[in-house]
This record gives sequence, C-alpha cells and structure tokens, in this order.
Amino acid sequence: MTRRKGAPGRPWLAEHGPDPRGRCAGCWLRPHLCVCQVAPRHESAVRLVVVRHFSEARKSANSARLLPLVIANTEFREYGIQDAPFSPEGLDAPGTFLLFPPVEGAAPTDADMALVPGLVRTLVVPDGTWAQSRRIVRRAPGLRSLPRLSFPERLAVGPRVLTPPAPWAVSTLEAVGFAFGALGRADIEASLLSLYTAFAIRSLRERNRWVEGAPADDDASTDDGVDLH
Repeated sequence: MTRRKGAPGRPWLAEHGPDPRGRCAGCWLRPHLCVCQVAPRHESAVRLVVVRHFSEARKSANSARLLPLVIANTEFREYGIQDAPFSPEGLDAPGTFLLFPPVEGAAPTDADMALVPGLVRTLVVPDGTWAQSRRIVRRAPGLRSLPRLSFPERLAVGPRVLTPPAPWAVSTLEAVGFAFGALGRADIEASLLSLYTAFAIRSLRERNRWVEGAPADDDASTDDGVDLH
C-alpha cells in the first residue's frame, strides 16, 4: 500500500516542512485545534536562545516551537545540520546561563545554583530528546562551559504529548516556564504551563486519543486520522 504524505516516517515532512493542508504554521495543529491564541505574549528582559536539534524542527510533538507564542525575545539556533556548523556567537556575553541539570542526565535539585533574576540576561536551552540534549551540551561550541541553572524538582503532571523517561523529565516548554517562574516571572510561567496543557490535550485529540476530564469541543475532531508523529 502506498504511504500517504505525512504518515509515520514523515519522508514528505522531512523534505518540505509543515504539511500545507490547512495546518497552522505556528503550532502545527489543524486550525480547529490551534493553540496559538491560548496564552498571551509577554515581553522579557531575558533573551531566550533555544539550541534545537535539527530533527526536532520537523516533529509535530515538539513543544519548543511554541515558545515564541509567549516569549517575544526568543531565538532558535539549529544544531546538527550537515555542513552548517553551530555558531556560539554572543553566547559568551556576561549573564548567559544554560538551563540544564549540572550533572548530565540527573534530576534537578534545589541544591544547585539558584536562579538570580538580576544576573540572568540570556538563557540558553538545549532542545531535543534527553540523549540529544546531552550531546548538544557536550559538543556544541561554548555551551559546556556556561554556568548552569536548574530549578527545584518539578514532577511532570497533567496530559503528556510524549511519555517522559522519568517523572521529573518535563517538556522544554514546561522547563522554560519553571525557569522564568524562578526568575520572578510567574506570569510567563503560568502562560507557558497553560499553553502546554492545551497543546497536549489537542495534540492527543488530533491522534484520536482523548484526555479524561478535558473539556469537550464540538470542533475538535480529526478529519482524516493522519498521524504526523
């Protein structure tokens, strides 16, 4: 049987990017499930730099792509593209910190360096699977030497787009939210967490998986059952 465009394996998506058949370019969900207007957009004195593994850019479950919907000062830098070396330009400036556990692969603890709002000017966030994120931190020029910030352990709660490898392994969107909360921006944290919840519920709904207790939506039904994930 001929594979449909956008079916598992995503050969069409890998070549062309987001599916143009009416999908939202911001959140990659179908228009009736779009989450782009769920949370307000905030200005922030802290610049957010997401170092994203190139394979995440074409995954429908990637939560980091939603960050600019809430944080205006967000920049993406792709890592791992062949013949396109990663540029650490500007990441050696004072006040640049890496959001990642000090012990690679370990759970965050409140014994780590505290997030001090006045010191943080740029927050660098690796984005990928846990294995990919560890490799990014080890191999991307300039990242390994950055001072690291983490937040007290926060368990992954609520609906999940993907099953976490450990209870404390939250999505990139949630991790950034927790960090901004620790930096004194509870408004940004609340917006990011509500956005993730909506994204998780609607992503699962798009895959014909319904979250118990989630509000029903007459328009929220999939039309062709194609799974981009």
